[in-house]
Amino acid sequence: MPSDYEGNSLPPDEGGEDPLHQEDENEVWDLDILRSRHDARARAVQVLYAIEIGEQGLGEALDDLVRGGEQKYIEFARKLVQLAHSRRDELDRTIEEKARHWKLNRIAVLDRLILRMAMSELLYVKDVPPKVTINEAIEIGKHFSTDQS
Repeated sequence: MPSDYEGNSLPPDEGGEDPLHQEDENEVWDLDILRSRHDARARAVQVLYAIEIGEQGLGEALDDLVRGGEQKYIEFARKLVQLAHSRRDELDRTIEEKARHWKLNRIAVLDRLILRMAMSELLYVKDVPPKVTINEAIEIGKHFSTDQS
């Protein structure tokens, strides 16, 4: 079983399977109920996407964040969304500076949102080791984005 750091990796289920590694890569996570920080990060990306494409404003998106789960994971998701959204201009400047030969508008929307969220966590959430944040961003990118990401 992968190491666990405050819910960043899910324990194997009753059958000994690791629920992070789904048999069917097209299977949709049930992110209405947050059971881990991993779920919280994935849901935060979905909420950030709804905001980015103009489907919802920040307040409405935060209200619709989840329908249940442990309060600590709901608050973690809320914190990631608020940080990534409120600091997006600063984060985007940093992304553009570091992404050599890539203009921000050439980076896929989901990839940009995952980068914003991960950078927010790296810079402003001090209780998570950087390697955990990086690994989680990669895993979420594999699930939600393209092979080119």
